[in-house]
Amino acid sequence: MEKYDMGKTDTGKDDRTPLMVVDLDGTLVSVNTFTLFTKWLVRHLYHDSGFIPLMGLCRDVLLRKCRLIPHSEVKRRILRIAANNCKESDFRKFAESLKSCLRPEVMTLIKDLMQEGGTVVLATAATAVYALPFAGILGIPYCEATQYSGSSATSESDFEECRGVVKRMRVERLARDRNLRIECVLTDHHDDLPLLSLPDIERILVAPSSHTESVVRGEGLDYRIIGNEKI
Repeated sequence: MEKYDMGKTDTGKDDRTPLMVVDLDGTLVSVNTFTLFTKWLVRHLYHDSGFIPLMGLCRDVLLRKCRLIPHSEVKRRILRIAANNCKESDFRKFAESLKSCLRPEVMTLIKDLMQEGGTVVLATAATAVYALPFAGILGIPYCEATQYSGSSATSESDFEECRGVVKRMRVERLARDRNLRIECVLTDHHDDLPLLSLPDIERILVAPSSHTESVVRGEGLDYRIIGNEKI
């Protein structure tokens, strides 16, 4: 029996553009970008912004290491410091530095799909301040990332991580708005299970941990694996 496909025309042809969804940390790059960003920000503040913001950053990192604040909260605080002490050109310089961490096998898949007429979205919980310029540097047309609005970022409305169900909803909205068909999801982590659970897609796990494999397998989802370097 033929499955219902809302993208099919009267002639049965799907006129939507194939969309590849690619995670960032551990997938497109082999590193944790927020860890690198925090270290970069320490150096930037030390050289350009003075003692007070640097001490604020060190305090927040220490609170997180002592598990006194959650990861989402330290990310919110670090983004606030970065927004108040960095220019767009600074964020782009950091994004440029991430090119040395690219996984070539993932870039090959991206280039192959785009040469065949498909398109790509970089969908990540990483912050948009460097994820957006990084996508642009690589020629990736779309990016869904953790947004930061305002200089305070003290409420949930100012800060929403692009993770899990939120990431899936944003990718699905992009697909609807741009007449795209989600064809493939690449990720290294079971946090992306909401996206991996989409029907009729190819699932590619990039250097996954044994736990991530177990979780995805336990959901009865088929997948294939590329890469072998874990972060």
